[in-house]
Amino acid sequence: MNKRSVLCVTLERLIELVVFLLILGILNYFKYDNSIYIQVVNFLNLNVGFIVVLSILFYFGELFSIFKFPVNIPYPIFNAIGSVFLVGFIFNIFYMLGNVLDVSAFFAFMFLEPFVIVLVFIIVIVSGYVKIVIDLGSRCIPKRKDKSRSKKESVKNKKAYDNKSKSQKDNISWDDVGSEFKLAMYNLASTLKENLKPKNKKKNK
Repeated sequence: MNKRSVLCVTLERLIELVVFLLILGILNYFKYDNSIYIQVVNFLNLNVGFIVVLSILFYFGELFSIFKFPVNIPYPIFNAIGSVFLVGFIFNIFYMLGNVLDVSAFFAFMFLEPFVIVLVFIIVIVSGYVKIVIDLGSRCIPKRKDKSRSKKESVKNKKAYDNKSKSQKDNISWDDVGSEFKLAMYNLASTLKENLKPKNKKKNK
């Protein structure tokens, strides 16, 4: 699981929904004699269920995304469906503004709604699964690199150890040979010296 916990995500989404409902309740409580204000509040009242469903879809999308593969597989689906609801809600806002402001230009986007919905759904769901694949691959590649690196370091350390051992062996061998040679020459010289000395004649009593 990632750093964010299930409890953290749940509390965040729940607080966002509660805040929205509180604001909507306040808007309904304080009524102003203004046609635009009344139409906006009525629009929000009519779309409360729509907004709640939208929040739940994104909540499940984010909830599944904090888990590792394969538990996170459903999250792109929830995000894609939630994005479709969000696009539909945005187009409803355009239509509401067209009615409130009496501007027909907002209704020009009506024919684009199906294409935008399909495009957004494809983009969100594809990008979600691509992200899952990339995250899955990123967890596997470092392990291979570490194994390769540790193998190279092991070979390098072995070569360094062999070279050091060989060098120490050579140094010890030559030192020992030199010491033995010097000792042998010293013993030989001492023996010759003793043999070459003239023998002293025994004194007569």
